[in-house]
Amino acid sequence: AFERNSNLQKVYFNDKLSEIGSYAFYNCNNLREIILPVSVETIGKNAFGACHGLQKVQFNDGISEIGSYAFYDCDNLNEIILPASVKTIGNNAFEHCSNLQKIQFNDNLSEIGSYAFYSCSSLSEIILPASVKTIGEEAFGQNVLWGNYGQITSVYIYAEVPPEGNGDIPQRNELKIYVPEKSVDMYKKHQSWATYRNYIFPME
Repeated sequence: AFERNSNLQKVYFNDKLSEIGSYAFYNCNNLREIILPVSVETIGKNAFGACHGLQKVQFNDGISEIGSYAFYDCDNLNEIILPASVKTIGNNAFEHCSNLQKIQFNDNLSEIGSYAFYSCSSLSEIILPASVKTIGEEAFGQNVLWGNYGQITSVYIYAEVPPEGNGDIPQRNELKIYVPEKSVDMYKKHQSWATYRNYIFPME
């Protein structure tokens, strides 16, 4: 609808909007801030992709799915706070958000798609709620073949049953993965987490 509109700086959404379609605001480089009304349930593929000027997104309770590539390459975003209504984060949703320093996931999140936060090189901490069941490949990966291991040093996983998939978190020397004390052995033996056994510790 507004794809590649370089004049667009601010958008006001009405409170009856339920979906933001694919590529709706793709590459609107001067868009700085988005406030989504509670009526929005779905954000489509690449809806805000490559909005390089985007600095702040306010998600309100009501949204359940963030589509694939929804905020791909929004390299000025530095914080994401997701409401409890979000159940699914699509593939590549926040890939290449290189200035993203903080993500707050809330309970009810079940699935994090492949490459969802790939190459988010400013992230240092990840806190995953107990509700997370699936983490796609390279969800938290970095381009390690080029020597980029990112900054992730602390991962807290509150699920007592290990999620399927590990997101290919780079195995840096400083990495520590904290899990519920009674689940430590289960994580260390789980097919998705066994390669991280030397990085897994009980939560205090």
